[in-house]
Amino acid sequence: MELQSLPQAAYNNSVTAGALADNLPDILDMDGPSMPNWARAGYMQPLQIDERKIANFLPGTKGIYDGKLYSIGLWDAAVALVTRQSTLDDLKLRTPKLAQRWTAEEFQGALDAAKASGKFKFAFDPGMAWTGEWYPYAFSTFLQSFGGDIVDRMTCQTAKGALNAMRPKPGTSGGSTCSPTAMRRPSRTAPTATTALSPVNMPSRATATGRL
Repeated sequence: MELQSLPQAAYNNSVTAGALADNLPDILDMDGPSMPNWARAGYMQPLQIDERKIANFLPGTKGIYDGKLYSIGLWDAAVALVTRQSTLDDLKLRTPKLAQRWTAEEFQGALDAAKASGKFKFAFDPGMAWTGEWYPYAFSTFLQSFGGDIVDRMTCQTAKGALNAMRPKPGTSGGSTCSPTAMRRPSRTAPTATTALSPVNMPSRATATGRL
């Protein structure tokens, strides 16, 4: 077995160039959102895996395109905002729980309190130094939490009526019907002394895939 490493920034372009030159390796490691496009382009072939061996895998780890399994992830992913409990205590903010989440007003109040304290250069670090896939991955949760979405989930062909709508059409928000759950790379951000709230990616790395 020969392992070939490529710079992350050039990885997708390198795979595309390899496919056009008919020079892809037998197995690729990739971010989950790349899989449907590469499967559609014919760069990959479905995996021949006994379904019983992956029966207990989480749904989000299974890269399915056009009804066929093209990739399998080592783990699933999540994105969350993190801060220190001491920061919440100092700012006299309620600690949010899954059963009692912050409202939009509470979230804005937390940002206002962090800014007013004078202890932080930035009240919120949304990770804007990252590009590409990061934007829909990180921020679609904000849209979906308040009734919006980034795409019409019935057709997956347009953002009109979803991205620019105040409220979703019935049955169109909250989960993708167009492609497998997005998977991300390991966490790279933690709260610092200059930031009150920071986004963090729970560890994930997609996917082992067979080539065509």
